[in-house]
Amino acid sequence: QRFWNPVLFLRLLRLVRTLRPDLLVGCMFEGTLYAQLASRITRIPYVHEDHWDPSAPHGFLARWNHRTATRQAKLCITVSKNAARHLQRTFGIPSKKICVIRNPCRVYPAFRRCIRTTSKKQFGLDPRRPVIGTCCRLDDRHKRVSDLIQAAGQTERPLQILIVGDGKDRAALEQLARETCPQHRVLFAGYRTDHRKFLPAMDIFVSVPAYEAMGMAVARSEEHTSELQSRQYLVCRLLL
Repeated sequence: QRFWNPVLFLRLLRLVRTLRPDLLVGCMFEGTLYAQLASRITRIPYVHEDHWDPSAPHGFLARWNHRTATRQAKLCITVSKNAARHLQRTFGIPSKKICVIRNPCRVYPAFRRCIRTTSKKQFGLDPRRPVIGTCCRLDDRHKRVSDLIQAAGQTERPLQILIVGDGKDRAALEQLARETCPQHRVLFAGYRTDHRKFLPAMDIFVSVPAYEAMGMAVARSEEHTSELQSRQYLVCRLLL
C-alpha cells in the first residue's frame, strides 16, 4: 500500500538470507526497490523485470526507482521488441543487457464452428446474434467496463454483451447497462473459476484497462484464439 515499508523490507531481507536464492527478481514498482536493496546487501545478482506503462499515473518516487533499477540491473527482461526499444531510447540501456521473452501461445486442434453455437446456447445466449465479451475485475477505476457498455449503447444493431468477473462496481455497471443498453442483452456472469469456458461464446473479446503495460487477459485470450482457429474471433483493446 506504500512505496516504502521498512517492516516488509526487513521480512524480505530475513527471507533472502534464509533461503539464499541464486537470483533476485524485482517487478511492480516497490518490488524493484526492495529487490535492488536486498541485492546490494546480500550480493545476490538482481534481475529487473520491466513492467512499465508511461501512461499510468506514477509518482516521482516510482519513476525514479524504475529508472535507477533499470540502469543498475544485471539484466532487463521485456515481452516485446517495442519495450526493448523503449529501454534503449529512454534509459540508454545497451541491447546486450536486454532480454526479450515473448508470452507463449499453444497450438490447439482445429476449430469447429459448432463450438461457438454450442457455447452460446449453454449460457442462454442467442447463437444468431454477435456476442461481445470481456473478463476482468469490475473496478471501473482500473478496468473501464463502463466504456464498453456505453460504446455498445451507441450501436443500433442488437448485440449481446457478456461480462465475466465481479467487483465493487458491479451494481453500478448493471444500472448503467439498464439505462444505456435497453436494446441489447447484457449478461453479468459474476466471478467464475471456469472463465475459459466463456471465451468460445464470444465473437469479440474486448480488453478495457484504464492503463496497463501488458494485460494477461489479452495474452490468455490470444492463447484461446489459437484453440478456436476462428477468423470471427477478435481480440481488441477499446479506446474511447
